[in-house]
Amino acid sequence: MRYNRIAFSISLLLLMSLYSCIVTKHPKVDGELLSVIKLPQIDSNTEVFDTSVFQERPSVKTIMGDRTIIKYFRSDEYEEEYENDGSELFYYHFFKGLDPKIVGDDYSVNPIFSLHKEFNDKGIIQVKGIQCWYGFKLGIWYYYDSAGKLINSINEDAGYKFRVEDVFNYCEKKSIRLQKNRKIIDGSAPTHIAKYKSANGKPIWIISYQEGVVIKTLWLNAKNGRLLKTIESPMPVE
Repeated sequence: MRYNRIAFSISLLLLMSLYSCIVTKHPKVDGELLSVIKLPQIDSNTEVFDTSVFQERPSVKTIMGDRTIIKYFRSDEYEEEYENDGSELFYYHFFKGLDPKIVGDDYSVNPIFSLHKEFNDKGIIQVKGIQCWYGFKLGIWYYYDSAGKLINSINEDAGYKFRVEDVFNYCEKKSIRLQKNRKIIDGSAPTHIAKYKSANGKPIWIISYQEGVVIKTLWLNAKNGRLLKTIESPMPVE
C-alpha cells in the first residue's frame, strides 16, 4: 500500500509538471502579467452612440468598488479613466471636418486589447472590432451602412495559426519589450506589431522594436512562427 501511494504521488507530480508545460504561458507587459485570453465581448448588433457627451461641462467622479472613475466631457472628446493611476478606460473623439465621425476605444476589459468602434455624426454604428494596442486587428470586424445595417464582416484571424499568444511569448523569449506607449520614452521606442499579407496572399506577422541604436523589424510566418527575414534601420531622429 505504501509503495502504491508513493507511485501515485510520483505520477501526480509528473502529470502536474506536464500540465504546466503545455498550458499557454501568459507574457508580461511592462513587467505585469498579461491575460491575453480575456478579450472584450463583441457582437454584430447595431448600436447608437449618445452624442450628448460631447459638451463642455465639469468632470464627474464615480466610485466603482475601491476605485474612482473620472469622466471628462469636452466638445469633441469623451474620456473615462481611473483617478489613482490615470489608466484609460474609454476614449472617443468626434471628428467634425468634411467627413464627420466618432471614433473611439473601450479598454475597460483589457488594457492591451480594445473594443474599437466608429460611428457617423448621428451616432449610428459604422465599424466595430477588437484591436491590439500594438497595431493589429483581432477576430471578426463588422461593417455597417449609414443606417446601421450590417453589410460586411471580416475575420482578421484567418490564416494566422501562429496566434497572438504565440507572438507575445516569442517577444518575451527574444527580450522584446511589450511596453504600452506610443512615443519614445527614456530613449526607448515603442514596439509595433502588425498583420500583413504578402504579394501572394500569405499572412505574415511583422514585429518592429528597438535594439540598442537600431530598429529591428522581424517578419514571421503566420502559420508556424518561422523567422522569414530581419531588417535593421537607424533610430529616427527627433
